[in-house]
Amino acid sequence: MSITQDTEAARVPLLLRVPWLERANGRIAAPVSQVDLVPTLLDLLEQTIPGHVQGRSWRPELHHGRAPEAGDVVIEWNGPDNGVIRADQHTLPHHLEHLTSYAGAWDAVTAPVRTIVTPTGWTFTCSPRGEHEIYNLSVDPGETRNLMGDPAVEELVADLYERLFEWQERTGDEAVMSSDPRLP
Repeated sequence: MSITQDTEAARVPLLLRVPWLERANGRIAAPVSQVDLVPTLLDLLEQTIPGHVQGRSWRPELHHGRAPEAGDVVIEWNGPDNGVIRADQHTLPHHLEHLTSYAGAWDAVTAPVRTIVTPTGWTFTCSPRGEHEIYNLSVDPGETRNLMGDPAVEELVADLYERLFEWQERTGDEAVMSSDPRLP
């Protein structure tokens, strides 16, 4: 079985060997979240999935060969210790010094950013700093053309922002996002 993520920033294949699955070489190509891994593994091991565990099990799709009902995947960014700039570091790496100040870089890497990836190939990133991004992965898999500000995607941006906000309410996520993602 393999599970892949279809966004440039988070395209991480996962391979699992489950000898007792009826369907060999099953593949889920829809966006899948890491939070789905624990419920899937527990379900494969026929263990009870605790109510507080987020995510869903992909076992039925893997076991019976059904096409998965793909949903949105949300990616959370919460912390600064990412290898670019750390809390104990007081200077920028040399290759970033011409782009920003230490304070600017610190602010950027500590901002709680949320990204929603849709099964239809859109990825929308929302930041409390107002540096939002939207990409159509179907035509721009490298995420090179940010469509924020394009009137053609204004309704889509509003919809994705609302879906992201609903996810925050459902999961208890308290990160504060910009009140209107269409604002610069």
